[in-house]
Amino acid sequence: MYRREVAGRTLTFGVSGMLLKNGLLMFDRETGTLWSHLRGDAVAGPLRGRRLEVLAGIPRVTWSALRRRAPGARVLSVGGREDVPDGYAAYHADPRRLGVRPPARRDRRLPGKAIVLGVRVRGAAKAYPLDRLGDEGAVNDVLGGLPIVAAWSRSAGASAVYDRRAAGRMLRFHQRLVGGRLRDRATGTAWDLLRGTGLEGPLAEERLRPVPHVTAYWFAWVEHHPDTRLHAGP
Repeated sequence: MYRREVAGRTLTFGVSGMLLKNGLLMFDRETGTLWSHLRGDAVAGPLRGRRLEVLAGIPRVTWSALRRRAPGARVLSVGGREDVPDGYAAYHADPRRLGVRPPARRDRRLPGKAIVLGVRVRGAAKAYPLDRLGDEGAVNDVLGGLPIVAAWSRSAGASAVYDRRAAGRMLRFHQRLVGGRLRDRATGTAWDLLRGTGLEGPLAEERLRPVPHVTAYWFAWVEHHPDTRLHAGP
């Protein structure tokens, strides 16, 4: 998710129909500049070289999980319908289909369609495969000098990445989530995975700062971030 203001102007975006390294290219209607949706940078046009500001590390969550948490949540409709079938269902189901065109270079550290949490901090990139995190898993790490925790909960239907610092303390989290909640080792505080808010314990009401990240297929992430490191697992 990006802020639409660039160089003092509010831009309006659309889908260009073009791809860059199998990634969608957006365009802005004000200048016609093409933007990478995965990286947020302008690749061609009058604003080339500019980068969109990432608003926050929005957690990835399933619609069913969101409805449980926020019954009044709204969904984007297509032509007035909210139940439009996924036109890419066959593509997602076929592990051999890697984008519109085969990647120029295959990185075989993971299967091409392995799902990863991709994080880039201060020029350092790293991918955290969901299957290595487990169904209810978290990993404490330092990336680009920033202490982070990357987590995935199948029961909550959500993934998130946060800065591990809160209330002036450096926290480490248990590797297993319970009920879709993180718990830090130092204070025993339970943290909401979606909001990063302390729920129970000494740090209740404190909040973890979200870290921008994307959930992507491995082949797509590594094609745009060829220097990426890969989380090796527990």
